[in-house]
Amino acid sequence: MRVETLETRVDALIAESHFSGVIRVDQAGEVLFERSAGWAHRAHKIPMNTSEGQRYGLGFWLHSKGPGVMLEGYDAGVSFRAVHDPESDTTLTVISNWTNGAWPVTRALDRDLLGW
Repeated sequence: MRVETLETRVDALIAESHFSGVIRVDQAGEVLFERSAGWAHRAHKIPMNTSEGQRYGLGFWLHSKGPGVMLEGYDAGVSFRAVHDPESDTTLTVISNWTNGAWPVTRALDRDLLGW
């Protein structure tokens, strides 16, 4: 499928489904297209205080020190965090098989690689 056709189809699906989120399609190291739609990537005032001053974007965390969009979570025995910085076109993903294992690594990558 041609990229233009795919973009048109994705745009139509976003409109039809009222999709809220971020879409990025990469192929062979090349970004084919990106979309941000709905409310997921916008900051909202929600009565939630985080130690890092992060903002919540209805499904995504918006980094407090940069333009990054984050998904993160944990459960007994697992933690993960994925960050995408649109300014540097960098995506970081850390998955740990320990409940708190991802956090020290993600903080270091934020600081050392993204400068946050």
